[in-house]
Amino acid sequence: MLKRGFYIKFHESKSLVRQNIENQNRNSGINLNRAMIQQNYQFSDDKINIVAAISLMIINVMLRPLVYGYFLMKKR
Repeated sequence: MLKRGFYIKFHESKSLVRQNIENQNRNSGINLNRAMIQQNYQFSDDKINIVAAISLMIINVMLRPLVYGYFLMKKR
């Protein structure tokens, strides 16, 4: 009886250790994925900022003459 109880306890502790290791591996994988996703988002944010700045400059250069011309025509 005592031997069987010890055997069960021992196997429970072994399975608990294995579960802990699996959970740690899973968590580290999740954290790694999270870090990679954050890195990708940062990179894409930088890209989007550059694209937005360039497009704003182009729109500014293209629309300024139109707006000025419209107001000049209105004054006449």
